[in-house]
Amino acid sequence: MSGANVSLLKRVREQHGRKMFRYLTGSVVATVVSTITFIATFGPALLGSRGASLAASATGAIANYFLNRQWTWQRQGRASVRHELVPYWATVVVTAVLAALCTGAVNALVRQHTDDRALRTAINTITYLAVYALSFVVKYLIFDRLFERAAAREELVLDSPADDLRVDSDAVHEAKCL
Repeated sequence: MSGANVSLLKRVREQHGRKMFRYLTGSVVATVVSTITFIATFGPALLGSRGASLAASATGAIANYFLNRQWTWQRQGRASVRHELVPYWATVVVTAVLAALCTGAVNALVRQHTDDRALRTAINTITYLAVYALSFVVKYLIFDRLFERAAAREELVLDSPADDLRVDSDAVHEAKCL
């Protein structure tokens, strides 16, 4: 490997190593939740492949949102609807629809060759997971930018001159007690 490549890898690891590990761990948890949901809804024929895919995406996305926001990107407090929630859920919806379309297409193809529900469940689960595996890095980059921008906006607000005008309620209480 050339010196430039080693330097690039070192810089990426320094900037994203811990965050990427947390994102990966959160994604594994979300994957387990969504895979169980997919198998539990498609396997016994409670939902078709597209419906099971959408249900699985929703359960995984909810778990993943809280893990990503609070643990990976260390975000606390109220989320901005415009700057965090809408972009996050837009990526979730796009990926969920893509997964539903792919599992639906694969299910239709496999059904032409077999009616074995267990085999179809396995193949559709693999398809579902493949869509999410392919979107993993793209979503990480989007979420990293999204949450970092939100943190930067908060810092600007907290460092604004208006912050100096806020009254510290603890200080007021202490002054009354003196």
